[in-house]
Amino acid sequence: MLSVIWMLACGSEPEVEPVVEEVVEEVVPEPEAEPEKMNHQPHVVSLGFEKDTYMYSDTIAIDYETFDPDGDATREEIFWSLNGKELISEKGKTFRRKDIKKGDELTATLVVKDGKLENQQSVKTTIGNAPPQWLRDPRTLTKIDGYTVEAVDPDGDALTYRLTGAPEGMSISERGRISYSGSTTEPGGAYTITVIAEDTEKALVQWSFSIQLSPGSDAKK
Repeated sequence: MLSVIWMLACGSEPEVEPVVEEVVEEVVPEPEAEPEKMNHQPHVVSLGFEKDTYMYSDTIAIDYETFDPDGDATREEIFWSLNGKELISEKGKTFRRKDIKKGDELTATLVVKDGKLENQQSVKTTIGNAPPQWLRDPRTLTKIDGYTVEAVDPDGDALTYRLTGAPEGMSISERGRISYSGSTTEPGGAYTITVIAEDTEKALVQWSFSIQLSPGSDAKK
């Protein structure tokens, strides 16, 4: 009996297998990235000079309108060129230089930017002929015979002088000197005389005055 009991007491315990719990990791899907917004090129809606034609003394300026399809803020820059040469110092809507002349070609280029893309457009104009100008106000005339009108052409064109509506015996020289000798056949009456200074392109400046003559007026009397 003792030996049996010992053997039972010293017997090995039965093996117990460990229970392994499976851990399931929950995977949360990442939100889909929104597609990148496409940027569109800004537009030049309109661009043009404020006047159809300009002369040397005019203030030259442009008007323009721009539009961005995406509603982005835009920045506009204006560049000027004279006879094909860019003028680095000229910026903005108004052309500031005054040393232009008849026949010069002026180009304005508008560049509009939205920060990523840009667009540009150009317009051109050719400086036109300027009419003559009176150097001395002819209204200062106090004596017809021997009075000289004085005009100058801004473009340096040669000038010619002429009279319209003048009575017989009145003329004007190529230098603008008015002469009046009268005429014994003068019928008498009122005259409106126009003095004209004209350049080579038929641009002119004129001035009119009125006189009253008696019949047979003769300046030489």
